[in-house]
Amino acid sequence: MVKSILFAMMTKHLETSIPVAPLRDMFQDETDGDPHSAQMLQLLEERLKAIEGVEYSNFNVDDLCLFLNIVIPSKFKLPTFDKYRGSTCPKNHLTMYFRKIVSYTYDDKLLIHFFQEILTRVALRWYMTLDRGHVQTWRNLVEAILKQYQYSMNMAPNHTQL
Repeated sequence: MVKSILFAMMTKHLETSIPVAPLRDMFQDETDGDPHSAQMLQLLEERLKAIEGVEYSNFNVDDLCLFLNIVIPSKFKLPTFDKYRGSTCPKNHLTMYFRKIVSYTYDDKLLIHFFQEILTRVALRWYMTLDRGHVQTWRNLVEAILKQYQYSMNMAPNHTQL
C-alpha cells in the first residue's frame, strides 16, 4: 500500500508541477487504522518537502520589483560603478551615479531600477527592503537613501578612504 501511495503522490506531483496538498490529506482514507502506513507517509512528506524546498504558493513575482513595465532602451549599456556599502557619504555615490547615467535622467523608473547596481552589502540589503508604495519617484529614492545613511554624511574620512 505504501508503494501505491508513493506512486500516486509522485504522479500527481509531476503532473501538476505546483505544490500539492499534504500527503496525509490526500491519502487519509487509505492510511486510516494503519500506524505503519501513516508513519511512512509522514516520512515521505518530510522528504518531499526537503526536496521541493520552501512552498512558494503565496509568492508573487511582481513584488520583486519596485517598478513594473520598465522599458530599457535597446542600445542601453549600464556604465560601471563603484559600489556603495553604506559606510561613506551617500551624496558622492548619488552624484557619480547620476553623472554616469545622465542620458537617462528623464526616466525615473530606469534610474531607480538600475540604482541597485551601485549597492553592495548593507546598502543593498536595505534597498531590497524598500516598499514599492514608498518609492514612487527618483526623488523619493534619493531622499530615502540620504535619510538612511545620514550618519555617514558628516563623518570625517578614515585612512582607507583617503
